Amino acid sequence: MPSSVLYPILTGTLFAVVAMAMIGLPPFSGFVGKLYLLQAAHASGDAHWVWPLILISGLASLIALSRSGTTLFWRTQGTPLAESGVNLSPLKMAATGALTATTLILVLAAGPLTEWTQQAASELRAGISVQQMNEWSTEEVGQ
Repeated sequence: MPSSVLYPILTGTLFAVVAMAMIGLPPFSGFVGKLYLLQAAHASGDAHWVWPLILISGLASLIALSRSGTTLFWRTQGTPLAESGVNLSPLKMAATGALTATTLILVLAAGPLTEWTQQAASELRAGISVQQMNEWSTEEVGQ
């Protein structure tokens, strides 16, 4: 497939995946984080002002990213890509694809990452001293 056809398809797909992750649509990691925020707000009794704030900001992000994607990929004018001399760099596209794939990895590894961040938050709440952290890290290295 020529790069003049592949480039818009690939960049458009990567843009859409990243936009959905940023908005917080399921099944991406932004949705998991948004869900935890909503649950924490409900448990603390602050749901009456946190829920609308989070949900309206998600809607605003959806509108903004949809409009920008539409402008970037559908309302194009000027020289077609094949005539413009733009090359599809495999290294740049691989790097962009790898960064986009991390959003999927965050979803697949959500359980262990959530446990790790909750443990870190509880330790920060408990007020662990630097000396205790150093002792813990040397024990981990020794194992």
